Amino acid sequence: MKHLKLQLPSAFFLLFALGFGCVSASEHTLLERRLAASETRLMQTRNELDRLQNERDRLRKHVDTYNVQVGELNSELHSLDNKQKAARLELERAKAANRELSESLDEKDKALGLAARSKDEQKKMFEAYRNKLKKLIESEDLTVSLVDGKLVLSLPSDILFASGSAQISERGQDTFMELGRILQSLNDKRLQIEGHTDNNPIRGGRYASNWHLGHGRAMAVVDILIKTGVPASQLSAASYGEHHPKGPNIDDASRQRNRRIEIVIIPHLGVLAEEPVLDDAKYAH
Repeated sequence: MKHLKLQLPSAFFLLFALGFGCVSASEHTLLERRLAASETRLMQTRNELDRLQNERDRLRKHVDTYNVQVGELNSELHSLDNKQKAARLELERAKAANRELSESLDEKDKALGLAARSKDEQKKMFEAYRNKLKKLIESEDLTVSLVDGKLVLSLPSDILFASGSAQISERGQDTFMELGRILQSLNDKRLQIEGHTDNNPIRGGRYASNWHLGHGRAMAVVDILIKTGVPASQLSAASYGEHHPKGPNIDDASRQRNRRIEIVIIPHLGVLAEEPVLDDAKYAH
């Protein structure tokens, strides 16, 4: 533009000089050349101006495109920030869950250790009482088993009572006198005496049903155990009648097995909560 401003006065001067005939032919030729050169430079300047304007428009389009891209990148960056925050929160939750799981596993490991020790103690208790009751076991007056983690002493009713009766036989009294001396040492246990019958219905006599007969027999055992010195506060009586058989009542032999007195040795609640359940089948004798 600066060149354009400088050349325009020269062209006007040349036209002025030609118009008034103040120049010679050689000067006229020189002025024409200058005019042509000025017009050429003017055209070049205009072309350059057009080029620069086009370049400016092109650059503006690029700037607009870049601004759009910058906006998109800012949006993506914001989204990535949010995802990173969410990932950090999820990581913290995962760490917290892992800590809880580790603590839970530690507690379970401790519980398993306690359970293993308690299980060993139960085995030792079972073996100790089996040895104490060895004489009664060998005489087939008594069997010992573990049911749901509790020691169960089972005595066949046929050696304890006459049919339909709750009066303990002489052999039964001898058995309970010997058993009572052993049970006196169970100061931290409760003893539940359970009466079980077969499914033959009661016909006449003192007891109206197998329920009543089972209860009468359980109470008779409670009375004799108290006489042997077992504290009454540790004893309870229950009747299951015919409803908890060892097996189906299909013949005389199976009915004989179902007629029984069971003494369940129950730990107090604080002890019971710590004792695991053993495999009953392994500890039935």
